[in-house]
Amino acid sequence: MFITERELQGLYHKAEFSEYMISKNDRLTPEAKSFLTGKGIKIIEKDHSKDVHKTEITDGQDITKELLKLDLQAAIVEAYEIDIKLGNSIYEVYELLDQEMPPNLQIYSCDANEVLSKPITKETLRNPKYKVIILLKKCLSRICEVQLDSKDQLNLVKIELVDQIRKLMED
Repeated sequence: MFITERELQGLYHKAEFSEYMISKNDRLTPEAKSFLTGKGIKIIEKDHSKDVHKTEITDGQDITKELLKLDLQAAIVEAYEIDIKLGNSIYEVYELLDQEMPPNLQIYSCDANEVLSKPITKETLRNPKYKVIILLKKCLSRICEVQLDSKDQLNLVKIELVDQIRKLMED
């Protein structure tokens, strides 16, 4: 299957990435390869010998997903105490955990470091929403610890968490 520049641009527009994994059956068009190199994106060929460890990774992901659900539930409860709209928006992120990733969508990277490493000040600690921010950062950290497949729905959750945290920190 050939991967085109247009497909890559669409993916990059949804979530910027720094690495692109390609299976041995897939090929990049010259324009697609040029797009990746122009953006400084590292091209990685998928090694099928790593599939042996997939069951171990899946078990770890199941545990992480359950812990993530609990942490998101705690964040939802805190958010509803502050604002119904905030609670609803975090609940929408929670619902993503049980949704299937669209078959043609692949996300390879989302930079969470910006929101995770933002310094904490006295003012931010006084923010009534900061308890929710802490819980969402905890959820985001859990996802960052897991090796994600490009078709894993946790990628969507990760992107939404980054957006939610950014919005809350701007308030």
